[in-house]
Amino acid sequence: MKQAGPSGYQLRWRWEVPDEVLVQEWVEPRTGKVVYTNTIMPGVSPGTLRVKGSYLGGKEWDGTVEPDGSVVFIGRGLLKAPHRVVLTANDTYEIRRVQLRAGQVVSESPAPNLSRFAPVDATGGAMPGDAPAAPVGAGAAAVVAAQPPLVPAQPAKPRTAEELEAEAIALQEQAAALRRAQADAAEQEVASAAQVEIARLEQLARDAGAAADAAKREAEEAQALAQAADPPKPKPRPWVKGADNRDWWSYCAYGVHGGDSFITQLINQRIYHPYEGPRDEYDAYDGPNRDDDVEERFTRAMQTSGLVPQQGGYIGVNCKTFGSRDSADYYYRQAQQQDPVPRRVLWLRLEDEQIVGSRNLPTLEELVAMKRAAEEASRRAEAARAAAADAARLEAARQKSRKLKQDCEAGVPGSCVASKQ
Repeated sequence: MKQAGPSGYQLRWRWEVPDEVLVQEWVEPRTGKVVYTNTIMPGVSPGTLRVKGSYLGGKEWDGTVEPDGSVVFIGRGLLKAPHRVVLTANDTYEIRRVQLRAGQVVSESPAPNLSRFAPVDATGGAMPGDAPAAPVGAGAAAVVAAQPPLVPAQPAKPRTAEELEAEAIALQEQAAALRRAQADAAEQEVASAAQVEIARLEQLARDAGAAADAAKREAEEAQALAQAADPPKPKPRPWVKGADNRDWWSYCAYGVHGGDSFITQLINQRIYHPYEGPRDEYDAYDGPNRDDDVEERFTRAMQTSGLVPQQGGYIGVNCKTFGSRDSADYYYRQAQQQDPVPRRVLWLRLEDEQIVGSRNLPTLEELVAMKRAAEEASRRAEAARAAAADAARLEAARQKSRKLKQDCEAGVPGSCVASKQ
């Protein structure tokens, strides 16, 4: 077991799962309460460790065992805080900040007093002069809570000026280490808040994009239904002598006793009636669009559409077919002038078993409004994506600045000049 001084944290270890899971406990010696824990487990490959702390929402670290027995840890996520854990020749447990390049340690800072832990003596005390420390990444609150008063205990006898000067230097080092720890924790809180904001903006962008896609699909589907409800009149075709120059168009009407009547849009298909066209054409036809089959199919489609009663109640079904669009238009207009005016439904093909559109077919004004709504949703989605990208770029610049500052403090060549640019 190690501890950080008379009033500092005490370190102890216990096996949670023998030879598999080791728990490091940070104990407040005055109360005996476990303040923090690090759960240490084997990593994914030999010579590696995985650590999960009880601080910072379960901060995780990846460790690599070095040839000298020390372990270099790197945090997962935004806060990397690389450091080395060393057991020195005099059995002092030290946490040293390191700088990495391409995964290799290129520089190492001496462990400050806050990060040294001397062996426990026989009475449970520790080597004098040590100060308490909080786990790496535990945050400013933990560091402040762990820091004892910087005023030394009243000496039993007068001390020399050299002793007082040495003690003042030591206290200054402790204060500097505390300020660095507090600054690191504050920067981590800012970075964490920035990541939360970026995630929020990215989610808003995804939601806005999904809403824009849905609005666009709705407008396109409504446009398709409107076009199907009013099929354009085809251009006149040249008359070919001896050929079948007919252009067949059909529609079906459905009446309900004491209720609404319905009519389909014009359908560019032929319904085979025995009295329309040569009889041999009707007799030779062996497809699904004979008059009786079409009317029976349209009746089933209407009754399963939810617009009319499932059984009975209908006056009748009447399906007509015409050999030209002009004649179809004329009789179709006549059919629409009945009293009450029939409600239009969409039956896209004579072979279909269901009605596609209903009495809620969009008007021209509604189509224009839907298109405008889709365009506005697209603009909102683009603005949300731009906001998320701007926030991510700003945070990346801040991370770079923080890294240069840390490198400058650690003495990495060229980092101080770059951090001032």
